[in-house]
Amino acid sequence: MTSNTSENRRNQRSGSVDSGFLVGIKVLLLALIGFGAGCIRHANLSHEEPARTMIAPLATEFPYELEGIVRRNWGGDEFEIIEDRVIHYVRLNGVTGPEPGQPNWRVARRLLWKGFVGNRAKVQVIGRDDCMCEIGSIRVGDTDLGLKLLENGMGCLDAESRLSGDDGIDWEVYRAAEIQAKQKKLGIWSDSKSLLPRDYRRAQEGIYLEFLKGLNSAN
Repeated sequence: MTSNTSENRRNQRSGSVDSGFLVGIKVLLLALIGFGAGCIRHANLSHEEPARTMIAPLATEFPYELEGIVRRNWGGDEFEIIEDRVIHYVRLNGVTGPEPGQPNWRVARRLLWKGFVGNRAKVQVIGRDDCMCEIGSIRVGDTDLGLKLLENGMGCLDAESRLSGDDGIDWEVYRAAEIQAKQKKLGIWSDSKSLLPRDYRRAQEGIYLEFLKGLNSAN
């Protein structure tokens, strides 16, 4: 009886050791898999975000052309483009997309994300705005991004923010696209009570200016 009990205890200890060993092997394998996946993600990120990128220096002469990869779409009408490891922040000329906080902002961003971010773009730059963003027209393949916003009712023309210059834009085509989207009540035109992006942006700018005035008067 005693020998059987001892034998059972030895078998239990042996089974516990084997079980613990197997658990240890599983943990090690999971750690290696996780490490490998992390290396792959790091390699992909390193490929997507070139090392030693720098902000584009301020140009003194316009117009000029640049060609690079669309890395991000910050909003409906603002893009980050990489050209030879130089970062360009580009805003569409004369077209305003929905602002963050507006109902169609995410929709407009998705519209110009899939099929465009990660692809090569050609930009005709004709100037800069007050925030030092480069202003111009952007094309990815045969697609004019400003025109695509207008056609889908995800942007509106903004004459006040439009810069004059050789931007390669056919403004009659732009106006016709805006009119057609408005008639179809697409996107921003579907709700007559909501502010258009250009009006919303000016309202936000007005609030910010009032805030600055308040700070100055307090000082």
